[in-house]
Amino acid sequence: MLVKIRIKYIDGEDKLPVMGYDFRAGIDNTIYSPELVVMPKTLKEFEYVELLPGGEVEGWVAFIVPQGKLVRLYYTDGLDTYEFARINP
Repeated sequence: MLVKIRIKYIDGEDKLPVMGYDFRAGIDNTIYSPELVVMPKTLKEFEYVELLPGGEVEGWVAFIVPQGKLVRLYYTDGLDTYEFARINP
């Protein structure tokens, strides 16, 4: 599954480090980490950045997950994990 993710750092005082491996996909009670893949040239891989307040970044993240099931997408900042989207089959 390829997911295009866009993050905007709305408010804060510090830099916000973000990378593709901060995301997870969840199905039922299983969590899937991003996969290392070679992206087509037309798709920009989600790269490591340090966002400043007001900054934004987008890119693609790949997961290998079972087909036909509800997928929950999560972001983790190392301390907390947040669900931010659901994808229905």
